[in-house]
Amino acid sequence: MAPMPTPFMHLHAAHRFLSDESVSAAVRQFLSAHLGAFLLGNIAPDARVSGGLDRANTHFFDYGPKIEPHAVDAMLAAYPELKFAKEDRRAFIAGYIAHLAMDVVWAEGMLYTYFYKRKDWADGRTRFNMLHVLLCYLDARDYRQWPEEFSAALESAQPHDWIPVIPDNALAAWRNLIAYQICAECDSQTVPLLGGRVDIGEAGLRDILGNGQRMEDELWHYVPPGVVADIEGQMYDAMKTWVEKYMMETEK
Repeated sequence: MAPMPTPFMHLHAAHRFLSDESVSAAVRQFLSAHLGAFLLGNIAPDARVSGGLDRANTHFFDYGPKIEPHAVDAMLAAYPELKFAKEDRRAFIAGYIAHLAMDVVWAEGMLYTYFYKRKDWADGRTRFNMLHVLLCYLDARDYRQWPEEFSAALESAQPHDWIPVIPDNALAAWRNLIAYQICAECDSQTVPLLGGRVDIGEAGLRDILGNGQRMEDELWHYVPPGVVADIEGQMYDAMKTWVEKYMMETEK
């Protein structure tokens, strides 16, 4: 079971972070000045999809009830040179850390607790399908919840050996795939893409998403909206903590 927060969920969190007045103004100013690199970092771990890379290698953790060591600690221990990143690369790594921090909370709090450990789903197939329904729902809610400038900023990012585990061509391909879905005249391809992973297909996902009673009976009964909101709050708090820590420790 692997479905994790989507790129649009990560971009929305990035916008929230940059708008959060409780975050150091110096941190927000630096990341805003290197916006394209920061945004690319926020979606970069999932470049494995276009690059054919192993998820554990780009995310620095395996699934389990408790992820230890934390993915960020694992990454910085494996590649200590990232602690000395400058300018665009520093902003990119801050974004990468934001992504990892969110994914760790999702993996522990949502995936393991409400999908893997919970045994009252009808069967594994239903559980897998409804996980994708949840992601489609959250993705649609967050889509375009950021400034219009994000598209051009993301597209302008030019990676140059910023992260050892993902080659530049894979990052560029992933950057383009996402940037071309968030421009003013573009549309999200999340439901068609996730529909290709489940046996109910795109039509099945849309049928459930468009039916309030089915959403209540087949998803919210098992994963209440309040639980989702709580876990998302934990995800943002973790993102904020880890990014601020990295930025403080790399400040010169």
